Amino acid sequence: MFGTLPAFGFFIRHADGITLDNVEVRYENQDTRTACVVRDVTDIDRHHTRADKATGAPTFALDGVDEFRLTTSRPVPDTLLDHADHREL
Repeated sequence: MFGTLPAFGFFIRHADGITLDNVEVRYENQDTRTACVVRDVTDIDRHHTRADKATGAPTFALDGVDEFRLTTSRPVPDTLLDHADHREL
């Protein structure tokens, strides 16, 4: 229906107030896409999450994101951002 999505885990866009807690995303076969793509989102909080590291790709790609919080997650260290026009983590 949508074709190939930009993330192997989560593709979140046009949202407000997202919380992910104790979530793990993995791939069965090596994937070169990022684990989580977030676009046009306000207030996203990820705690104790884990993602496989795609070869040559960031774990997170953020575009037009306000209030991003990532804590106790792997492989990215704790990150707090008020705003990100474009940021890869």
